[in-house]
Amino acid sequence: MTTINTNVGALFAKANGAIATNKMETAMLRLSSGLRINGAADDAAGLAVSAKMKSQLMGTNMAIRNSADATGMIQTAESGMQTISNMVLRMRELAVQMNNGIYTDADRANAVSEFGALRNEITKIGTYTSFNSTALLAGAVDTTMRAGDTNTQTIAVTIDNVKPSALVIHESTLTSLATAATAVTSLNGALSALAGFQAELGALQNRLSHNIDNLTKAAMYTEQALGRIIDANFA
Repeated sequence: MTTINTNVGALFAKANGAIATNKMETAMLRLSSGLRINGAADDAAGLAVSAKMKSQLMGTNMAIRNSADATGMIQTAESGMQTISNMVLRMRELAVQMNNGIYTDADRANAVSEFGALRNEITKIGTYTSFNSTALLAGAVDTTMRAGDTNTQTIAVTIDNVKPSALVIHESTLTSLATAATAVTSLNGALSALAGFQAELGALQNRLSHNIDNLTKAAMYTEQALGRIIDANFA
């Protein structure tokens, strides 16, 4: 039917033109942003899922940083313990040396001087070794670290006290054969305790390393899945 007042063909052209314009605007928005979902109207369900996945991804990435920070703290503590262990070994060597009747009082005085200096240095390292202003080797570290996206994913971090009083070598001396022999026994116990403490820190470092590996892979696959939901298909 042909009419004068209503141009049906023009109306169809206008409607189709509006549809084409809307599609072009949507395509240009996706091309410029790189996102398939730029608002809830694009995909309401996809937007909700992507929001949860973004939250999980950000939490996982922060947990990776937490684990790396904890590793740095433990490495600092382990380094201090290793230095203390080396000094305790030297102290034991002196104690064994002074458990020998051939030495004079002057010889013993020299050994006692070195022995005391080493113990004072152990006290200093145990007191002042710190990480982010937290003393590490004075028994002050007994906490938990967030190691994942959820509240239940935590790792306990405890670092033992390695001051001479905690190692029970604060009263050891080399002034006689008998006290030197007693010092050897005390230093044997200190070395055994230090070895146990270092083993605990090594186990924690290994656990944190595996946790970082696992979280890194989880973050990679989460980001990949998120991209499938929200990224624009440029083709």
